[in-house]
Amino acid sequence: MPGPCDGREPRRYLPQPDASEVSQACATTTGVVTRLERLAQGVTELRLRPDYGTAPLINVANVDTFGGELIVRLVCVEPIPDEAAATACGSYRSSLPIPAVGDHVTVVGALQRDRQGGWNEILPAYALIPAPGAPPPPPATVTETERLWAAIRARWPSIPPALVLATGGESATLRTALYPDGLAHVSVPSANLDPHAVWHEAGHILHAAALQRRGQLDRLFRPDDPVGIAFWRARGLPGSWADSLAGSWASLGYEMLAESFAAVNLGEPERTVTNGVPLDREAMIAFFQSLDRQ
Repeated sequence: MPGPCDGREPRRYLPQPDASEVSQACATTTGVVTRLERLAQGVTELRLRPDYGTAPLINVANVDTFGGELIVRLVCVEPIPDEAAATACGSYRSSLPIPAVGDHVTVVGALQRDRQGGWNEILPAYALIPAPGAPPPPPATVTETERLWAAIRARWPSIPPALVLATGGESATLRTALYPDGLAHVSVPSANLDPHAVWHEAGHILHAAALQRRGQLDRLFRPDDPVGIAFWRARGLPGSWADSLAGSWASLGYEMLAESFAAVNLGEPERTVTNGVPLDREAMIAFFQSLDRQ
């Protein structure tokens, strides 16, 4: 049996096909409709708040512009007063049901990135199916990490938004990664969240984001990592950044950087090796501020 995307051309029926670029010819996600608007081009635009644990399909621009929601567009919806849209649609008219705000739905369509705004959107939607039940609530550790991350970003605005998911059991390790689209992915344990660890991981992301803005993310955690070398100098540690990369966790340069970031923000001791060198909080705040401005 053919699927909703079979035989579809993502740019067909779009009055401005060059306004976006296709990322995935067929994508699926589930969420709650938070807003609905009928546009003059025969487009019905939805805002979808993705369910926790599903493929959210969002990027940094979705977070910064729409609060983490995904744009979904149904095209060739009557009426179509716009002449260009009517020409693009020809005799085709959408038969998709128009949901209401608050509906829980699964959407299938082409995932595209808006060239001007940079956000991801389902354009066009090929199927819109009622989803059973209510969306699952996120674990408390996810909600708390999202709250902490928002507070961290308020103080350090160059740290990007984060997609937070709980993985593993109670003893799972908190981890982060900076994705090419600029969105941080944070994995947290399902219980017993340590706020210090969240700040530590934010330090890793500040480090990676500074390199990404320089076009040097491939140098992260390497001997020639310019951010790491500058940190080692600012922290006044003996030896070198390059030498530290051969050590254990507590003496790895990049873990020491992240620990310094957590310590100066929380007023707590570093949990990594200090070699007896006192933490100059003012100097390290100035160093991290220099990264935040780059």
